[in-house]
Amino acid sequence: MFSPTASSGPVNNNIAAGNWQGDLVVKLLLRDRREKAFKDFVESYNSLVQKLGKFADRNVELELSEKTATEKNGSLSREIEILREQG
Repeated sequence: MFSPTASSGPVNNNIAAGNWQGDLVVKLLLRDRREKAFKDFVESYNSLVQKLGKFADRNVELELSEKTATEKNGSLSREIEILREQG
């Protein structure tokens, strides 16, 4: 059974046996510092991924627009040739 004041081994002289709560707080703060060390990096990466998705969507739109414009240009060029032949 767990007892916060019971010692499972040699007692650390820097931490009083009755100060387990303070020890726990220190360990949690250290854990939070380690886990949040790359927070800015992760947020920046996520932002880039979102922008990449938007660029990919925009690229698809532009490719479709280019294809439509090319087809329209070809159609108009054929009409011009027919009109020139007619006179």
